[in-house]
Amino acid sequence: MGRSFTAADGEAGAADVVIVSYSVWQKELGGAPLEGLDVRLDGTVASVVGVLPEDFLFLGKTIDLIAVYAPTPEAATNRLAHFLTVLGRLAPGVSFGRAQDEMQGLAAQLAATYPDTNAGHSVRVVPLRDELVGPVRPALVLLLLSVGCVLLITCANVANLLLARGASRRQEMAVRAALGGSRGRLMRQLLGEGLVLGLIGGAAGLAVAWFGVAGLRALTPVDVPRLDRLTFDWRLYAFALCLSLVIGLVVSLLPALAGSRAALASSLGGAGRSQGRQVAGRWLRTVLVAAEVTLAVMLLIGAGLLLRSFSTVLGEDPGFRTEHLVTVDLSVPWARLSEGDDPGAFFHRLLERLRQEPIIESAGATSHLPMSGEDGSRSFTIAGRESASPDEALVAEYRRISVGYTETLGIPLLEGRTFTAFDSELPGVALVNHAFAERYFSGGRALGQTLFISDGADDVPREIVGVVGDVRHFGLDQSPRPEVYVPMLQRPWPAMSLVISTHGSPETAVKAVRDTLRQMDPGLPVANVRTIEEAVGRSVSTERFRAFVVGLFAVLATLLAAFGIYGVQSFFTEQMRREIGIRIALGARSGEILRRILARGILPVAVGLGLGLALAAGLGWLLESQLYGVRARDPWTFVLVPLLLGAVALTACYLPARRALRVDPGRLFSE
Repeated sequence: MGRSFTAADGEAGAADVVIVSYSVWQKELGGAPLEGLDVRLDGTVASVVGVLPEDFLFLGKTIDLIAVYAPTPEAATNRLAHFLTVLGRLAPGVSFGRAQDEMQGLAAQLAATYPDTNAGHSVRVVPLRDELVGPVRPALVLLLLSVGCVLLITCANVANLLLARGASRRQEMAVRAALGGSRGRLMRQLLGEGLVLGLIGGAAGLAVAWFGVAGLRALTPVDVPRLDRLTFDWRLYAFALCLSLVIGLVVSLLPALAGSRAALASSLGGAGRSQGRQVAGRWLRTVLVAAEVTLAVMLLIGAGLLLRSFSTVLGEDPGFRTEHLVTVDLSVPWARLSEGDDPGAFFHRLLERLRQEPIIESAGATSHLPMSGEDGSRSFTIAGRESASPDEALVAEYRRISVGYTETLGIPLLEGRTFTAFDSELPGVALVNHAFAERYFSGGRALGQTLFISDGADDVPREIVGVVGDVRHFGLDQSPRPEVYVPMLQRPWPAMSLVISTHGSPETAVKAVRDTLRQMDPGLPVANVRTIEEAVGRSVSTERFRAFVVGLFAVLATLLAAFGIYGVQSFFTEQMRREIGIRIALGARSGEILRRILARGILPVAVGLGLGLALAAGLGWLLESQLYGVRARDPWTFVLVPLLLGAVALTACYLPARRALRVDPGRLFSE
């Protein structure tokens, strides 16, 4: 509804206009007509000129409001401000490589024209699809491969069971053939039974999946694009049912061929050929069992590696404490402040009041919360030191923090001091982390050195007054990057995140924030209320998702393989009942008979274990990028998985063998 932005909306002096989401238009604006509809945005009144579609996503995320970016003349000429992301559509016939070359050439021209600000900066062109799904694509591919393995195991299992059932129906098929049933008609009957099985299985699977969608949403990482659009539709139903029918046909094809041939041989009195078919069928069932075990081993090894990796990630020290910490986001527009005031001073007064609350132990503020994934890098120079080359730029993560921030988070002070309220009256100061000191100063001796940081304003010399511990800002599986902290009082910023250490519940602490804000400025809302523990949990959501889902499929594959081994072993044992009875009648010991039966069942398992280990070792590169602190050929995993699956397989073989030893020869031969 309405219109999009025009070139006139971005001109100097133009009226402020915004486009709102469908949700904001309905819930906050009551679905009112656009004519004369205004909203107050950062202290200014903006006209609503358009409404986004209900399912609109921007870069894979929902969005509430879009405003025009119209920099002031001063901001437009500031070559130190690097915070915008550019999106473009390639012209017809232009390749991605050509676009990359042209943009890099443009960056080189800018670096030559403006060496003081653009030296060392380049342009990276990325396809939008890669930007949206690149981080989660490996996890989704891994999920797809896991599903494929379980599907193949299921097919082998069902085919094995149908082969066994067909062998038990050999006499029935022979009678049908003797009564005039052609081979084609017998095959159609068996294939029809397979189709019915596939249809029933597909319907049952869809019913289970219907209830599993909510669980998948809860498990899937928040960075999976279009997760909130995950739902069932007719295309999915059609695909699943068609796949079930195709599988029903495929898994019943071999049993149908074997059954029709056996019926023909029996009807013609071909006992020798029938015996040959039995031997061929036995080997086919053995091959299918070995294939099941092979796939199960691969899935179990993958799950074991991912679980070990996830455990290693959880064991990493984030560099700060996470207990009893609550965070809230707060924005203080310059327009709401009195003349001579700034956001830094406002946040300082707010924190001072919060620290007086009995339930609050300490409080601080930062421009970039740990585990938020927000990139705030800045280039800098070191006083008295020239870059190795004109194109080399020193870069570090840039954080504005308040007094008490490092103490509230429990970030250790390694050298020097932290910020105090008196820093607002002193020359520029800065803190750096241990990674910064180690990378840019010999022996890590950073204390007392002077930096010039390109932070969008005139370069101010900043003395390093302290070195603090490293924080894993981008996730537990990401190594700490060099970081530099500047005082919020010296470099105020309107959007900050409060970090509060509380003695009580998070809800009580947030209520104290709301009450204090109401006294200072009732028009300032808080947003994104959460605990630091929740932020850490979200940072490992992708690893948790991979480990859980692949582990779930590995357990399912193991159970299916166990059932398959048990079914085939039961069938073989049932065929050996007369032989077993004869051996018992002749005085054979139970242990000897048991070993003979188990040897037949363990052989395909051993072959499957060997093939599975070899394939898992050869395909380890598929998991290499998904692992942290664990090698793709981790010896513990490659030893424990065969032992576990071997024990499961041995149990599946033992149960029917144990039952066979209870055969009563007298009753057997009297039947």
